[in-house]
This record gives sequence, structure tokens and C-alpha cells, in this order.
Amino acid sequence: MTIAIFILVLTLVAGLVAAAGDRMGQLAAKRKIRIGKLRPRDASRLVAVLTGMAISLVTFGVVFAVWSDFREALTRYRETKNNLATVLAERDGMLGEITEARQGRDDAIQAQQDAEQAQQDAEELTTAAQNRLLAVEDQLLVADAQIKAKEDELAEKQKEVDKIQRELAAARQEMQDIARIKEGDQIQLDALRNLKNQAIKDIERLNAEIEEIARSKVVLELGKVLLYHDLPAGTANLSASLQEAIDTVQINMLRRKPPLKIDPDSIPAAQQFAAELSVGGNGAVVIIRNARNVFENGDEGVLLDFSAIQLAPIVRSGSDFMTITVTEQGSSVRVLGRDEVVLSLGNQVNIDFTQRLDPLFQREALAAGFLPDITTGTVSHPLNELLFQAEKLNANARPFVIHLRARQNLTAVDGIDNLEKLEIVVSGVPE
Repeated sequence: MTIAIFILVLTLVAGLVAAAGDRMGQLAAKRKIRIGKLRPRDASRLVAVLTGMAISLVTFGVVFAVWSDFREALTRYRETKNNLATVLAERDGMLGEITEARQGRDDAIQAQQDAEQAQQDAEELTTAAQNRLLAVEDQLLVADAQIKAKEDELAEKQKEVDKIQRELAAARQEMQDIARIKEGDQIQLDALRNLKNQAIKDIERLNAEIEEIARSKVVLELGKVLLYHDLPAGTANLSASLQEAIDTVQINMLRRKPPLKIDPDSIPAAQQFAAELSVGGNGAVVIIRNARNVFENGDEGVLLDFSAIQLAPIVRSGSDFMTITVTEQGSSVRVLGRDEVVLSLGNQVNIDFTQRLDPLFQREALAAGFLPDITTGTVSHPLNELLFQAEKLNANARPFVIHLRARQNLTAVDGIDNLEKLEIVVSGVPE
């Protein structure tokens, strides 16, 4: 039974009690019932009151018997009260715990916010520190550069100081020399005057020679190569061998127009050169050059200059001096095994092909160390043979490779005659 029904029943019962009490009082008044010494009117009131009390007790009893919740509430009121107090206490405890939890949550949120703020502050401080560090490093770099500049400047200053000290020492030495000269006798002064007069005469003679040379024609220029003289390994008498070379040069000079003679000073120069020369295991070649200009109307002979090259294989037997890869698109030239393409040509071997190849061949041969012909200034080459085989070469399917291959070990002296004997070999393009 719910509270609403209970209130409704209680209201109805109260109304019925009031009506019943009133009715009983009216009946008692009409019948003039007397109770003890009470007058009828007072007796009717008493009857009405007692009737109402009886009805209330009956109502209470009915409700107590029928409504179990009401009965339970009356019989277990104290226990319910205690339970209510316990529940209220637990509620208050839970509310306190909730409050504490909320406070803890608020504290945690605040702590998190403080931590985030601290982290942000730390990051800002870290960034600021890094920026400061970078600035300090930049300052250090600038300082290092300034220190380096100062050190360089100091080194330059020290060099200047050293130079000044050397000049000062030289000046002191010169002053001492001058002092010694001043302390010399008149003979020294006369000697100096004689030297001065002789120098004046020599200058006048040289000027005359210069004027005569200016009017003369150079018939043999300075540095002209006159002879290559081969010295095989194990040559015993180098002086005698060089004398033979000088004799050959003399014969060649006498065949010129006008004929020229060898300056006698060339002989001791050759002997000194021979004394200092050593011949390696592959032999050597002596290059004899003209050491000064020889003029048409001059009286001076040809002064010889001697130098030597120790011979060693420039291109070994079976190796390629030059390779030419011919494809449908054109030809690419490589020299002495290098990977770089030094010249690009057409895909047909013809006169234009060999004419364009000739300057490259000459340049690369001279750069490799081959000696040129004295008269022409060029090395020999197999390009005429290459042109002679043009029809046969052009008949090959592209791509193919033309090898200009050494038949023997080639040294510097082979540039004159043996480069034209390079073997022409054709092969496929390696994958």
C-alpha cells in the first residue's frame, strides 16, 4: 500500500468518524441517555467522543492488520531509525569521500596544469638555452675566426720582423764590408777602378755585338733539338758514345747552308754530363739541343746542351694505345685505357675520320712521352694503314671496336718510327 492510498483511506475514515460521532451524539441526545450523574447533553458528547475513539481504534487496528508496511514501520521503528541513521551516516561519508575525490580530482587537474605549465616553462627555457648556446657557438666561431686572423696577422708581422732583422743583419754586414773596403789600401781602389773601366769596355763591346746581332739573321734558334742519341742498357763508355753523337751533329751542321761548327766548349760539357749520367735497365736516350741562338754573320759556333730520358715502356706489348668504338650513332675514341671519351667521330672510317683523328693521336702521343721527329716535330702513326683498311672495317656489323695495339713494348724513342707499326685489331663491344 502506497502513501497516497493511506492518506486517502485515513481521510475517509476521519470523515466517517466525524459523521458517526456526530450521529451517535444526536442519538444520545434524542434518547436522553444518561451516564452516571452526567446530564443528557454531556452524556451525548461523551458518547460521541467515545464513539470517535472507538472508531479510530478500530481503524488503526484494521490498518495495522491489513497494511504490512505500516505494521512493519511501527514494530521496527527503532531499527528502521537506526538503519536510517546508518544510511545517512554512510551517505554523509560517501558525500565526504565524493568531496575529497572531487578535491583530489581538482588537485590532480591543478597538478596536471602546473606540470604542463612547468613543462611549457621548461621547453621555453630549453629553447632559450639552445638559442643562447647557438649564439654562444656563433660567438665562438667569430672569436675563432678573429683569433685565426690575429694569428695570421701575427705570423705576417713576425715574417716582417724576421725580414727586417735579416735586412738589418745584411746592412750591418754591408757596413762592415764597407768599413773593410775603406780600410783597404790604394791598390784595391785602383783594382776597382780597373774593373769599372773593363766593365765599361765590355758593355760597349756587348752593345756592339747586340747591334750586329740585330742586323743578323738567326740560322739556328735556341732550344732546337739536333739529335736523339740512344744509349742501350749496359753502355760502358758513355763519353765515347757521346763523342760519336757530337760527331754526328757536327756532320749535320756542316751539311747546312751556311755550314756551322760546334763550339769547343761543348766537349767538356759533354764529358761532365757523361760523368754524371747513369743508364737504367731499359736504356736511355740523350737529347742534344742548341744552347744559344746562332746568327748568320756571327763568329760563335753551335753550343750544345745535353739532357737524358731514362727509357721505360709507355705502352706494353699487347696493350692498346687507342681504342675506337664504332656504333650506328657514331664513334667514340679512348686513349691508354682511360674511360673518358676524348673524341667523337662518325660511324664510317674515311679520310675525314683519319684527318680528325690525326691531331688527337699526335697530342696524346706527345703527352704520353713519345719523342717527335726532329725535322717534322710529329710522331709516326698508323692512320694511313687505318684508311687503307677502311672498306674492310666499314663492312663490320655495328657495334665493333678498333684497337691500335702495340706489337712490342714501346718507349719514348719509338714515337719516331714505331707508332706507325701499331697493329689494327677489330673486336666486338664487351658487355
